Amino acid sequence: MKKLSTGILLALAAVVATSLVGCGPKSPDGRYPVSGTVTFGGKPMDHGIVSFQPVDPDGKTSSAGAVKDGKFSITGAKTLFPGEYTVVVTCEESSGETQTVTDELGKTYTSTKLVTYVPEDWGVFSTHTVTVKEGKNNFDFDIPRGSEPTPPPPTSDGKTSGGA
Repeated sequence: MKKLSTGILLALAAVVATSLVGCGPKSPDGRYPVSGTVTFGGKPMDHGIVSFQPVDPDGKTSSAGAVKDGKFSITGAKTLFPGEYTVVVTCEESSGETQTVTDELGKTYTSTKLVTYVPEDWGVFSTHTVTVKEGKNNFDFDIPRGSEPTPPPPTSDGKTSGGA
């Protein structure tokens, strides 16, 4: 095998390095990962869900990720297309009360009643948006803790979800 000259090796290295540098990680399907942190009342949110809903009614995708110890990450098949998204955060806690619900078949269930202290402007009526761009997207959300629990949203039959 012939020995390559130093000049040829340097030129080859420059071509490889140039092909590796670019505008950031490219997604084969045009979607990109989203991650970040969520603080709730000034402390990392213990658990919850962060969802991203497209602002454009014709938006291509929505997605959500679990919050654990103040961090969330949306990767793989759940990543998002570039665009503007409404951010919705949910986090339910025990109210300390129990509730009894009877289903259509007459069977009765007892469970702990859950409430949320996430303000409505971060919850189902969120006013917060972010823009997902090509490459990695990191968002940090600082959510104030409401002093009163927010009632659960009504179900399709007009009743409140999870209520007695």
